[in-house]
Formats: sequence, structure tokens, C-alpha cells
Amino acid sequence: MPDLHESNKTHAFMDAINKYAKQQRDKMQIEAETFKQEELFKVKEEVLKDCQKLVRKETYNIKSKLTREISKEDIKAKRELLLARDAIMKDVLKKAKDKLLKYTKSADYGELLKKQALNIISVLTNDQTKIYIKPGDEKYKNALSEIIGDKCTIAVDESITIGGLRGKNKAKGLIADETLDSKLREQVEWFEENSGLEIV
Repeated sequence: MPDLHESNKTHAFMDAINKYAKQQRDKMQIEAETFKQEELFKVKEEVLKDCQKLVRKETYNIKSKLTREISKEDIKAKRELLLARDAIMKDVLKKAKDKLLKYTKSADYGELLKKQALNIISVLTNDQTKIYIKPGDEKYKNALSEIIGDKCTIAVDESITIGGLRGKNKAKGLIADETLDSKLREQVEWFEENSGLEIV
């Protein structure tokens, strides 16, 4: 009988060892699975972060590229608008200048010069005043001299290309510009400010 008892003890001991070994194996498997899951989670998190970084970087690159392209297109469009505006302005200026030059050949032009002479001598009353006319308007000298009398002298000014009069009084440091050239320049400035063709 001692052998049976000994055999049962051995068997119980072996069962206990096997049970303990199974528990340890199960525990190790659970720990290994947990470790594996944790590592997999970490890897997934890193991959997700890398993907997010890549998406942000690519988004930034795409936005930057689009911004550059839009900026280039915007500059190109502004340049084209500027050229078109300049062409319109040159055309308007040329037509206005042509009309003014045509006007200087009319009978009304002589009357305009007389009115301008009266305006100038009312402002520049000193006898040191000079009245300037454009080249080709010398034919109006006598009519203008009758208005201004001996107070002023009349001279030709090459810078007046369209017509009209300019008065200068060096003693007073005053200029009265009634030229059609200056009137046209004023209109060009007005046109630039009010035409609605400004480029922003």
C-alpha cells in the first residue's frame, strides 16, 4: 500500500506542478498578449501621428503652392488690367488733346485767350508780369496787348503745346496757369482718381 500512497502523492505533486505550470503559462500568455496589444497600440499611435504630420505637411505644401499660383495669377491679372487702364487713359488723353488742338484753330479760341488774359492780370497786377503763349499763337499778340496794356509783356513758351495762357510774376513769386495743357493734366488726374479703373 505504501506504493499506492506514494504513487498518489507523486500523482498529486505532478498535478500540482502541471496546474502551476499551466497557470504560469496562461499568465505568461496573457502578459504576452497584453504586451503585444500595448506595443501594437503604441505602433498604431506612432503611425497615426506620422500620418497626421504627413497630412499637415502635405496640406501646408498644397496651400502654399495654391497661394503662390493664385498670387502669380493675381499679379498677371493686375498687370493686364494696368495695361488696359493705361491704354484707355492714353486713348482718352489723345482724343481730348486732339479736340483741344482743333478748338485752338476755331474763332472761339481768340475769345478764350482774351478772357484768360483778363483773369491773369486781375491776379497778377504788377507791371513785372509776363504772359506766355504757345508757339503759333503770336497772331493773338495785338488783341491781347489791347487787354493787358503796357503793364505786362507777352512771350512765347515752348512748354505750352496745346494752347492758352500762363502768367508769371517773379516779383510776387506767383504763377497763374490758364493753359489748356494744365487743364488737361488736371482732367487726367481727376480721371485716374474717379474713373473706377484703379488697380488694388
